[in-house]
Amino acid sequence: MSETDVRAYRPGDEHGILAMYRSVFGLDHSVETWRWLYERFPHGPAIIVVAENNGELVGHYAVQPRPFSFGGEDTLAGLVLGTMIEQKARNVTLLIEMAKLAYKLCADRGLRFLYAFPREEVMRVRQMLLSWQTLAMIVEWEGPLPQLPASPTPRAVPRRYSLIEKPSERLDRPQMIDPSMIYSLRDAAWLKWRIFDNPLVQYDVHAIGDANQPVAYAVTKLCYREDVLYGHIVDWHGEINDPSVREDLLAGIWRRFAERNVERFSCWANRQNSLGKALQKAGYKEQGQSTSWGFRSLGSTAAEWLANRDAWHVLMADSDTY
Repeated sequence: MSETDVRAYRPGDEHGILAMYRSVFGLDHSVETWRWLYERFPHGPAIIVVAENNGELVGHYAVQPRPFSFGGEDTLAGLVLGTMIEQKARNVTLLIEMAKLAYKLCADRGLRFLYAFPREEVMRVRQMLLSWQTLAMIVEWEGPLPQLPASPTPRAVPRRYSLIEKPSERLDRPQMIDPSMIYSLRDAAWLKWRIFDNPLVQYDVHAIGDANQPVAYAVTKLCYREDVLYGHIVDWHGEINDPSVREDLLAGIWRRFAERNVERFSCWANRQNSLGKALQKAGYKEQGQSTSWGFRSLGSTAAEWLANRDAWHVLMADSDTY
């Protein structure tokens, strides 16, 4: 055994992992938050690899299993998150060893591909050392809120619009996305974990239709950027063919943002999906912050298909941005 041992996670390692989060990222997560993020995911716990040196954890590489539809088939992919190495142990060989073991464990669990949205310099390292491929940068749709009418109208306060306060099994809607696309699946268990049980962020869930069985819904959050209050559209569920339905949903979001004194909004959206179409019709463009985006096939998945950016349907909720 080398001085630095690369191995799979063992119970109790979370305390060393949290110490690394504080040292490397300056994040002070609780054990409860760690368990929510890494253990309580409804589709199985994260695949975690650590590096240990003389009884101290000095490296971490984790993959969160995510349910996806790929070529019309339900499968599992993996979101890579929490990659870190302590400064005193930082070297290329250690990163490669951790990643190789993580990828083997992911393949053993049946994951078909990995994806991530890291900083551009991190993506370059993965591309050079770990056989990742890059896709086009994701650029946010960003802008001021639209001018809303002073008095409510059917468009300003959408028909059949409501805010959902509690999770419901009826939120488990069938996907309404082109089956040829690559997109993450949503079910009631995922929404309960990601949105309603989230210990880090408070979300609003906006619905069109009956609150317990919506035709479509969206998830939003608020946060400050340089003292400006932003409203972020985190999730947008359902490929809505009826333009009036998606416009009603977006109008409800604008009204809620205005009530909470939001100054600007942002979101991720493919230009060809229903949210992108609604934003284009409202006069918005992709002009905000950008992030890198890449993937790695785990052997059986055609990299050519994954390399087609237009085949993906991704939203902020598909990332590790909470």
